[in-house]
Amino acid sequence: MKYLILYTFIFLASAKVSAQSTGNLRTQKEQKTVNVLRKPDGFLYETQVTGPEVKIKIDSSQVIGMSQLASKINTRTAFQNLASLRASKNSLVNAPGVINITDKNLAGTFLLDIKDKVSLDNTGRVIVTASGLRYKRIIHGGLIELAWYGAKGDGNTDDTRAVQNAIDDALSAAPAVNMLPVYAKTGAAGTLLVPVGTFRISTVKVNGSIRIVGQGGGTYAGSFFLQKSPGSAMLLLGPDVDGQSNSTVIENICFRSGSPTSAKDVAQIKTVAGARIQSNSIYIRNCWFQTPETYAIWLTQGDDIQISGCTFDVCPMHAVRLGSVDSGQVQNCTISNNTFFNVSLNHIKLENTLGIVIANNRFYNVGTTIKTATIINGVGATKIYGLTIIGNEYYNIPNFALLETTSSGVVLSGNVGKDTGGAFLYLTGGGIIYGLSITGNVAMSKGAWKNAPIFGPGCGLQSSIIMGNTFYSDTVTNLGIDMPDHRTTNNIIDKNIFTNFHLKDNLYNRPANGQVIPDVTDLRRGDLLYYDDGKIIRIPKGNDGQFLKMVSGVPAWSN
Repeated sequence: MKYLILYTFIFLASAKVSAQSTGNLRTQKEQKTVNVLRKPDGFLYETQVTGPEVKIKIDSSQVIGMSQLASKINTRTAFQNLASLRASKNSLVNAPGVINITDKNLAGTFLLDIKDKVSLDNTGRVIVTASGLRYKRIIHGGLIELAWYGAKGDGNTDDTRAVQNAIDDALSAAPAVNMLPVYAKTGAAGTLLVPVGTFRISTVKVNGSIRIVGQGGGTYAGSFFLQKSPGSAMLLLGPDVDGQSNSTVIENICFRSGSPTSAKDVAQIKTVAGARIQSNSIYIRNCWFQTPETYAIWLTQGDDIQISGCTFDVCPMHAVRLGSVDSGQVQNCTISNNTFFNVSLNHIKLENTLGIVIANNRFYNVGTTIKTATIINGVGATKIYGLTIIGNEYYNIPNFALLETTSSGVVLSGNVGKDTGGAFLYLTGGGIIYGLSITGNVAMSKGAWKNAPIFGPGCGLQSSIIMGNTFYSDTVTNLGIDMPDHRTTNNIIDKNIFTNFHLKDNLYNRPANGQVIPDVTDLRRGDLLYYDDGKIIRIPKGNDGQFLKMVSGVPAWSN
């Protein structure tokens, strides 16, 4: 099947071309107007009028000498299926310059690249004929479709190679502005479009800047990556050609692991660790993570991170891990508007972080309370500085936050918990934690609290505020705040409401921790308050005719 297109070239040429199929693939006659303009940049610009106007930028030097262009490129075109093109034994002399592939899910326009002698056939962007010629797909705006690469998406076929080829091409596909690039160029991010289906994969490497986006109506009818090999990551995010940067966007993809068993340091999405690797600007949005082996997401290092709108569904171990105790630090990361459901251990594990915001998420378990579950766990962390935990809701999870005293600059505000009962904040590590702000939180236990809601008996607390919180115990609990260490000083701890607690707090030096007024239940109308050296002393109401006088440096009523 052959088509003939004749071009008349002068500085500006215009011609009408008719193309008629001689086979059964296409019988409809086509007629179009072609305008070709050579510009000073050495490129030809072609405007085809077959509906909307489209410009095609052709670098003649990449194809053949300019003087021979009229006889060698775009003078012959053909419509073929993929198998016919691969089987073609045409030489360069008689090979069509343009091939239009007609297979379902593979359709597209391919141009002959006479300079390329080494590229491998990957079905999607490069096709190699039996005679060794290489045809390359015209990429529209850097958009790569996974279907081009032969991925089945049936949940049984190993689609690893197809997904890897598609990602590699998307990494090098340059998005065009008002142009359709004939040849992909490296260095600019492309987009990989993942259709509805279940793509079974082992580890796929994403080395560079890319956007991976799925289709479908939701988590139960969308684009799935299914783990093929237990004990291996699904997407491994590595650096670009500079060995440092990353910049990856992943949207609307469902990740499902085939085995719920634990495998050390395995994650469905994981970054490559390294001293020089930055892993900056990673955005994971509207994804679904189901039954990960150990972690759903582990970012070993990075800056400018967003995890938003995702669902973490039935995690036998953990959901998210940030940083590495060995070397890597994650900074300027926001985890917001996500849903965490039935996570057995740590919802968010912090190991080495700076400037983390955890906001407006929903954490809940259904059924029997998982006694080991903790929402934010920083125990064992190298360093945690600048941690804001605000506006989260949690249900049927015992522990809200566990932190080492290596943490500082921590804000917990406006969080609401129901059917809890382990600890709202558990401090450990034996040191002193500075700059802690706990305000406006509400937590209600199911039964008695196992520990005091704010618990840190072996730790000091300084330059901090605990104020305006409400804690409720379903049955009587002993203490509301248990921080008896002598290093707990120079704080404001006041105006908290404790219901069904024997004692509100157990502090080494209560007045040294900023009690604004004594317990309101001890005050009577007409009482006087006297402040002396950090202590507030209640002076009961006097009788008529009495006056205050100083006795041993303390005011007292006269007889």
